[in-house]
Amino acid sequence: MNDRWTQSTQQSIWLLLVMALLMADQGTKFAFSASLGVGEVVPVTSWLNFVHVHNSGGPFSVLSDAGGWQRWLFSGISATVAGVIALVCLTCRMHLGDALAGALIVSGCLGNTLDRLRTGSVVEFLDVHWDRFHWPSFNLADLFMVCAILAWWWVSVRARSRHVAYSVERDCS
Repeated sequence: MNDRWTQSTQQSIWLLLVMALLMADQGTKFAFSASLGVGEVVPVTSWLNFVHVHNSGGPFSVLSDAGGWQRWLFSGISATVAGVIALVCLTCRMHLGDALAGALIVSGCLGNTLDRLRTGSVVEFLDVHWDRFHWPSFNLADLFMVCAILAWWWVSVRARSRHVAYSVERDCS
């Protein structure tokens, strides 16, 4: 982040961003849950539907029929990932892009973890499709995490193509 800002200012801004993203995720899940019945589909475009489904498993509904224990497994994994990334983002000085990606991942992990802990499943409401092929439904938390990972991957690929070693420059003192 900007060297002119103090670390506490950077931490405050980062936490506000995480909270704003988390509120956007939870707010959209609440809105879709309140306005659509479970299983209801509303076509938006030729390639996008709004849906209301509950995913009791992990990404791509992995282990969705496992009997309930997966709720705790995926909650634990997500909370651990969020905690580690938050710790790094809050204690280290880093590039703005890395801090933004960290905020996206932390808010995404926390958003889905809150759903799992509160209801045992994650509310999904976006259905992207082509013809009869449907990508697994997803939500803003999923979108945040995928965008962050793709951004980190893109930066890494671009750095490699220019024969520049990409390193996350951090001062964790």
